[in-house]
Amino acid sequence: YTPLKNGKYDYRKERTHLTVHTTTTMLRNLQLGNSRMLRLWQYESVYMDRVSASRSDDNREEA
Repeated sequence: YTPLKNGKYDYRKERTHLTVHTTTTMLRNLQLGNSRMLRLWQYESVYMDRVSASRSDDNREEA
């Protein structure tokens, strides 16, 4: 924590520190080869692309 002179905490500094910590942790996990979530996310985005593509095909047939 970063206490101020009046004893209250500087939440902005703390939040920035937490954000940096989370980002570095995520990057470290990716570097360790923990890419399961990344693959899942890629699969999900591909799946969503296919769903939206099939929806547009349906709309084209109706027109």
